[in-house]
Amino acid sequence: MGLFLMIVFMVTYFGVCVASFLDLWSGVHDASYYFYSLHPSKYLETYGDSSFAKIVAIFALIISCVYILFISKSRMKRFEYEYETGKIEEKKYNRKRRQRVSLIIWVIVFSLLPLAGQLIHMSENGTYHKGCYFAYELQEHSEDEDTFKEKVCYITDVEALPFVTKIEIPETIDGYRVAGIGDEAFEHYRSLKDVTIPNSITWIGANSFCTQLKNVRISNLKSWCAIEFRDNPLMGAENLYLDNKKVTDLVIPEGVIEISDGAFKDCTFLKNVVLPNSVEKIGERAFASCGKLETITIGDGVTYIGAGAFNCCSALKGVYISNLENWCGICFGISSHRVTSSFGFSRIEYDDPDSNPLYYAHNLYINGELVTELVIPKGENIQEGLGTAISPYVFYNYTSLTSVTISDNVTNIGECAFYGCEALTSFTFEGTVAQWNAIKFGKNWNHSVPATEVICSDGIVYLD
Repeated sequence: MGLFLMIVFMVTYFGVCVASFLDLWSGVHDASYYFYSLHPSKYLETYGDSSFAKIVAIFALIISCVYILFISKSRMKRFEYEYETGKIEEKKYNRKRRQRVSLIIWVIVFSLLPLAGQLIHMSENGTYHKGCYFAYELQEHSEDEDTFKEKVCYITDVEALPFVTKIEIPETIDGYRVAGIGDEAFEHYRSLKDVTIPNSITWIGANSFCTQLKNVRISNLKSWCAIEFRDNPLMGAENLYLDNKKVTDLVIPEGVIEISDGAFKDCTFLKNVVLPNSVEKIGERAFASCGKLETITIGDGVTYIGAGAFNCCSALKGVYISNLENWCGICFGISSHRVTSSFGFSRIEYDDPDSNPLYYAHNLYINGELVTELVIPKGENIQEGLGTAISPYVFYNYTSLTSVTISDNVTNIGECAFYGCEALTSFTFEGTVAQWNAIKFGKNWNHSVPATEVICSDGIVYLD
């Protein structure tokens, strides 16, 4: 039994020794995590940030040394007895003595290596949390320069054993609030399949997570919608879990004011999204590439939708609103593209209004009913420099629209406002011909519209 334990000990720590040299050579600290994981304290450490766990680790090393040395001493006593009684020769006895000395040296060397690995981590900012090591750096966060400053940190690297596929990021590390996830922090950890992101996170860097990630878990949608994304871990992930419940129909809670840029980009599992009246802004690419998204309900408070917010949402079937006046006042961000021919001689520049979900949905529902005959109300949707206006791109690609009635207080019809309304055959204006001619029209406001005239209160205006 003693020989077996000795062999296991030697083989294990020989592997650790090799890993140690590779670790120091490559400049990373994965091996030093393996050192730590070999000790019983790994299983005692529930939340990781514990001095007691480090003490247990060192104590485990001492016990290991004493145990191995005790075995070798007991075996040497037996050989001394056999030598004194003439059962073994002097040559064999001396060989056993040399082996014992070698064993002592190996035990000391291999026992110090794990401790050295532990000291490597102790020399940098980092902590263990639920079986994973999180390295971090401090940053100064100021919400109000005149009142207070708060010390927060962001994660720069994570280490765990290869068979660990699920990681829970802590909200605090060493007393500091975890506010961010740095560039490429988890990118090298290719076995990661499941990650829990705490409510304390306010930004996520570029390439922070590996493409093998399958599940993202959160507990607060309001916090998630406020995160500043350089890259979203949902990109490529198969599932989003809210309070451990899989999300397919996303209902943003009341109180959320802004959906940050890219907040739900590449959520290929989303089918329906509902935004409350409190939401005022939908960020750029917020729902881009949600390939299974079928319906979007937009609250009355939205005033701006960023460029590419619904890019590649080709499965959209309907946009649901409750207030047409508010919809007509939304400012839609535009993605500008420049295409160069393969020979490099010509360039084509064009705008892509994929911030408007009608670009793909083609159908607008007001209070649950599909609208094909649209009556623009006498509202006061004021945009800077536009007066009482129908916003640019507001009904872009609304292919189910057949007729439009426009109130007489409209003074501006924005660029591409009715672009691509291929079924629109009738325009009615509640004002006079003179009022219609006084309206400022944006470029391509009625492009691809089959209607050829506008019926005014005192006559008809023919469209170009």
